[in-house]
Amino acid sequence: MPSRIEAFADVRDGVPGLAQSHVHPDAALLCWGVITCVVEYVIDARKIDAFERFATRWMELVDRHGGTHHGYFLPAEGASDKALALFSFSSLAVYEQYRARFGIDPDFLEADRIRDESGCVLRYERTFMRPLLPGHDDNRRLAPDHGPPRA
Repeated sequence: MPSRIEAFADVRDGVPGLAQSHVHPDAALLCWGVITCVVEYVIDARKIDAFERFATRWMELVDRHGGTHHGYFLPAEGASDKALALFSFSSLAVYEQYRARFGIDPDFLEADRIRDESGCVLRYERTFMRPLLPGHDDNRRLAPDHGPPRA
């Protein structure tokens, strides 16, 4: 059984341009199946309308470029400066194709301009996770470089 790093090399080498691209530092951990990106935002609550425009645009772009956007979750009660976004890609390779468009694709630049010009996002942090879903046999994953998972 290949290690995660060896498996990532196989994925990377099979995608034109990926070997030369900027690859997420946890790429070897992300190469097994679906990955979900969770983005935690601290937003300027006075600029919620601009954030909603920004969010709407990114939902369209993720869906158009191979991902599935699960939505943005905006403040309702309590802390009014927190927001979340969740979106998934079927593989690291598909995610990397999407990421390669940043800073180049006019639609991506336009979406980021909403954020930058409005100041609606004060900061954000991205985390990659794998879903654990009820009733799915593919939830079992290899533990990093330690062989099969323990029951």
